[in-house]
Amino acid sequence: MVPEQFAADPKRYDGRMQYRRCGRSGLDLPAISLGLWQNFGSVDAFETTYDRLMRPSLVLQAIRTLQDAGVEPDVWKVEGLDRRQDCEHVVATARRGGRNEVGCIVLGRNAERGRVLRWLQTAASVPGFIGFAIGRTTFWDAVAAYVAKQVTRQEAAWLIARRYREWAIVFEQARRSHAGAA
Repeated sequence: MVPEQFAADPKRYDGRMQYRRCGRSGLDLPAISLGLWQNFGSVDAFETTYDRLMRPSLVLQAIRTLQDAGVEPDVWKVEGLDRRQDCEHVVATARRGGRNEVGCIVLGRNAERGRVLRWLQTAASVPGFIGFAIGRTTFWDAVAAYVAKQVTRQEAAWLIARRYREWAIVFEQARRSHAGAA
C-alpha cells in the first residue's frame, strides 16, 4: 500500500498533459518536463521530508532507468535539490558511462523565492549544473498582477525581467564563488 502522501494523482492521465514516447523502452514521458511531482499529485505537508529523503534517490533512479532504456538527453531538468551532495550524485549519474558532456539544469517547481535562491546557489556550486529553468516563480505574480490590472504590461515585463536577472546573478555568483574556492 502506498502512503497517501505519495499516491499518484488519479487525474494524471486525463489528457491535461501531452506525452511523447522516449527511447527504445516505449516509455511515455511528459513532453515538457520530467518533474517528479506529477507522479505524486500535489505537494503537501510532507514536502520537506519527501524532498530530502525520497526525491533525490528517485531522481537518480529515474535517470538510470531512462538511460538504460535509451533516453539520452543532453540536458537533464532537475527540480531543485536542497543538498550539494544530492546535486553531485545527480551529475555523476547523468554523466555515468562516458556521458561526460551531459549537463543538468535546476527547475523551480513554483517554489517560493527564498527556496529557489537556495536551490540555485546549491546547484551552481556543482560542476555539471549548467543553468536553470525557473518558470512560474519568475512570472506568475507579475502576470497575475497584470491580469488583475494592478500593473501595466510594461511593469509586468519589468518585474519578470528583474526576477530572472536575480536568478542569473545568484547562479553565476555561486558558480564563480565555488570555482574560486576550488
